[in-house]
Amino acid sequence: MLVLRKSEHLIWYDQPPPNRAAAIPFFKAFFMLMWTVFAAVVTVFAYREFSTQDEPGIVYLILLLGAGFSVFGLVVLAWNSWQFISGWHTFYGLSNERLLIVRTLWPGQVISLTPDWFRTMQTSASDEVLVVKGRDKRSGRLESHTLYVHDRAQLVADEIKKTLL
Repeated sequence: MLVLRKSEHLIWYDQPPPNRAAAIPFFKAFFMLMWTVFAAVVTVFAYREFSTQDEPGIVYLILLLGAGFSVFGLVVLAWNSWQFISGWHTFYGLSNERLLIVRTLWPGQVISLTPDWFRTMQTSASDEVLVVKGRDKRSGRLESHTLYVHDRAQLVADEIKKTLL
């Protein structure tokens, strides 16, 4: 995947710390795993309890709700698992023309943030998180990107200001 243009040179690059990029999606995935298992177990037990009764409407309702909660859990679990894995396949780069966020996991994505995109930058108190905010040129809506860096968010923010702003 060729990312830099011929006129560009790389000033800074980094990758999120593996534990930082994957921590939040991991806990969300764990929660959704528990949700899905709970929904499936409750559905099975409720079906067993009510299937012997003469009222088929309640059985259909239990199956419908149980299946809905279980499918919801599986979809959110899959999404959070994907985010958990993709955190390890994310790279940041600062060139003389733009800030790049590159995700190499399928299908691959390059987010290119040019100087006219930027509005604000904020760093966390722990100096590990840099949040850049700007306005999309085509849609005009505000966007936000969070960069997890190795204990030097303020230095990265200063470098971005010096290079692009």
